[in-house]
Amino acid sequence: ATKAEEERRYLAAAEEKRRLAEEEEAAHQKVKAEQEHVAAEEAAATKAEEEHRARAAADEEEAAQNARAEPEHTAAEEVAAKRAEEERWALAAAEEKCLLTEEEEAAQ
Repeated sequence: ATKAEEERRYLAAAEEKRRLAEEEEAAHQKVKAEQEHVAAEEAAATKAEEEHRARAAADEEEAAQNARAEPEHTAAEEVAAKRAEEERWALAAAEEKCLLTEEEEAAQ
């Protein structure tokens, strides 16, 4: 009976050791899964933040380009308007000269 008891105790201890090892492995896997989950969340947050920064930088650059282009656009419009005004005055002067010439010819 002593030998059988010893074997039972040995088997019970081996079974307990195996059970504890399984529990330890399960706990390790749970910690590992939690760490991977946290790392994935952090990566997603970092990616979202980088995308937000990139969009903000692109918006800022677009606004800067628009601000730089606006004075050029305005200046070009002013030059075109001035040219058109000068052309209108030149045309009016030519028409006036033509009328005066016609009147002089008619008077002669």
